[in-house]
Amino acid sequence: MEQLKPPGALNLEGNLSENWKEWVQGFELYMTASGIEEKSGKVQVATFLHVAGIEARRVYNTFTIPEGDKEKLDVLKTKFYEYCEPRKNLTYLRHLFFTRSQGVNKTIDSFVTDLKNKAKNCDFNELTDSLIRDRIVCGIRDEGTRVRLLRETDLPLTKAVDFCRAQEISSAQVSMLKNPQADEASVHTVHKQSGPRRKRYGNKKTKQPQHQPNNKQPQARQNKLLLVDCRNCGHEHVRNSVVCPAFGKECHTCGRMNHFANLCRSGNNSHNNARQKKLHTVGCDESYSEDLFLGTISSTGARDNEWFETLQFGDQFVKFKLDTGADANVIPKRVMD
Repeated sequence: MEQLKPPGALNLEGNLSENWKEWVQGFELYMTASGIEEKSGKVQVATFLHVAGIEARRVYNTFTIPEGDKEKLDVLKTKFYEYCEPRKNLTYLRHLFFTRSQGVNKTIDSFVTDLKNKAKNCDFNELTDSLIRDRIVCGIRDEGTRVRLLRETDLPLTKAVDFCRAQEISSAQVSMLKNPQADEASVHTVHKQSGPRRKRYGNKKTKQPQHQPNNKQPQARQNKLLLVDCRNCGHEHVRNSVVCPAFGKECHTCGRMNHFANLCRSGNNSHNNARQKKLHTVGCDESYSEDLFLGTISSTGARDNEWFETLQFGDQFVKFKLDTGADANVIPKRVMD
């Protein structure tokens, strides 16, 4: 047991009562595992003072211990207990308990364990279980679970914990049923093409080493079959109208919803041409490696559900639409001047 590492020095700052309880527990485990508890009292006391550190030894020098008790470990531990315990700030410890909440990544079991450890130092006595239950109801992360717990008129601690644990497991299972491939890494990609640029939405699979079998090929083939060339937006995406970029958009040619004007099948292109504005100049920056294709530039009246903001450029105020999601924005030359 020569490689057994003892606990660190006793921290005599902050919450002394909590620091002492944690340290003496670690020290007793070290004494048992190392076999020192089988040795003489003089060796045990020396080990205690050595492991506790220089600050603890300075406190030890202030104790009044009879000569016959200086080699008794229990007497030494009692002296340090009396030194640390009266300095327990009960108000602060209870504040830590009552403000405890379940973190974003903390499970219900770890949350309950944390509350029970905090409650040990709060002297709640017979109210311990009921106050832990109340803190679970108030501090749990899921709002739906909190509502269900508040409906219960008779809710013991064990029932509250079991219900929260069952709710946590079922939520995880539902999430897996909705998205069984959630653990697969995927990113949206933009593929280059000659001519007009089109965004291709799909899953970018991590390239497999040639010496390893690619077990995801059947799944990749299935995902490829789900992609379609959309006639409403001109992009390639899964067969689902919700993910289509044109979904919810109004056509500037026919006025109907859910397709772009450049793919309008009504044949009324004259209406679209009438709305096009003349550009003063269209320049190309040779230093920039990417080209951007502008298919249509049109003017539409602002609708009530659109969000605009007026910004000041020098002494001129210009009205902008916020967060359009476009790859590029075009403004009149008179605004630039």
